[in-house]
Amino acid sequence: MADTPRRDTSEGPLIDVTDIVETQHIGPFVWALLFWTGMSMLLDGFDFGGISYVVPRLAQEWHAPVGGFGSVLGVGVFGFMVGSIVFGYVGDKIGRKRTILLGCWWFGAFVFASVWAPNVEVLMWLRFLAGVGLYAAVPNAIVLINEFAPSRLKGTWVVLMFTGFTMGMVVAGIVAAGLIPTFGWQVMFVLGGLIPFPLAIALIFTIPESVRFLTQHEERWSELAAVLTRMKPGLTIPANARFTIHEETFEKFSYRLLFAGPLLLITPLLWLFYISNSMATFFISGWMPTLIQSAGFTPGQAALTTSLNSVGATIGGLFAGVIMDRLGLMAVAVFPLFGALISFVIGYPMSTLALEALVFMQGFFVVGAQFACTALGPMFYPTSYRADGEGTALAVAKIGSIAGPVVGGVVIGMHLPLYQLFYVAAIPLLFSAVVSFLLGRVAQKSVPTYAIEAIAESAQPGPLAGM
Repeated sequence: MADTPRRDTSEGPLIDVTDIVETQHIGPFVWALLFWTGMSMLLDGFDFGGISYVVPRLAQEWHAPVGGFGSVLGVGVFGFMVGSIVFGYVGDKIGRKRTILLGCWWFGAFVFASVWAPNVEVLMWLRFLAGVGLYAAVPNAIVLINEFAPSRLKGTWVVLMFTGFTMGMVVAGIVAAGLIPTFGWQVMFVLGGLIPFPLAIALIFTIPESVRFLTQHEERWSELAAVLTRMKPGLTIPANARFTIHEETFEKFSYRLLFAGPLLLITPLLWLFYISNSMATFFISGWMPTLIQSAGFTPGQAALTTSLNSVGATIGGLFAGVIMDRLGLMAVAVFPLFGALISFVIGYPMSTLALEALVFMQGFFVVGAQFACTALGPMFYPTSYRADGEGTALAVAKIGSIAGPVVGGVVIGMHLPLYQLFYVAAIPLLFSAVVSFLLGRVAQKSVPTYAIEAIAESAQPGPLAGM
């Protein structure tokens, strides 16, 4: 993908890319963009859901304690942390699209290699390396959608894309229930490792580079003009046009920029929200199949019941995006709060139907809040270091994502009653509710100038707001 030749723009008209983004209509271009970036999120969901179904089988086959696999779940997330930081920087340098493609290929190679893992230690390292590649793709896909979305719909668009994650978990549950009994645990790594390669090829032809990123690189303005005309059919762009965006620009990224001005309060609160909610989400999602089996369900029943958690997460994520766009950030606080209340009761003996309903509701509220987390970060940072800002936030969130599975493994190893295991998950959810409320308060009073439209106009319903 060579850069296009530099054009003569010395006398050309100045076109505001921000205005085109804000006034675009929802059509085939948008739906295709959401679908294909959502497919990259599906890889994440299938991988995370898949390993949670593989762990009970591996524990039996390798004669290892189930709790000892907390490191396998946690170290993969540590790879996500490294990938978020490294490839957030790469995405700001070479572009979102190229970094997404690189991440898909890297991730697929190490997931497929996991088929031959002989023990916990080797699997742990392969999970780490796969996680590095996966989080080359995820933060840059989030940023790509954020940079195409009009300010009033940023949350909704990111959440719509991120439903690919929960759909991946649903698919993982169905595949695990149907294929693992016949083909063994290896089938999850075979499918999870092969799918990224044709997907990456499809993404070459289906997703564009970020218009905001292209605006900052004059040598790629011909490519930018082509993307803008796809976004807004009927738009005429002169051959010598120049382009600009309404955002602050910085010559070089520095981590101090994440704490400049109002970000001094916003960034730490954002990080705390990411950490606490990620801890609960990965604790519950990572160990749900194991916990349900401990309640007397067969592995197949556990896989299908866990899939209800992912279905609830998909629906809850959509609601979280709409609520955030319409009512603001503080409204999102109700999601982890209700998730905590459900965690206080889900571990007690109950009928199968009641358990399935609570599993669904827990996905709705807990992962719904996680979707909101994902949509929040890019709103506060400008184009020049948005991928760095979001990548760093996602990397920091992995403190919770690592702690959740590891703490779960320790607690499961203590052989506590099932209801007490879910009590542990309720604690970070309560903390998350408090932090998200404070973040909303701070954002209302003092936000960066380039985030004012994303927050202040979020209450204006748009074409997708009624979904």
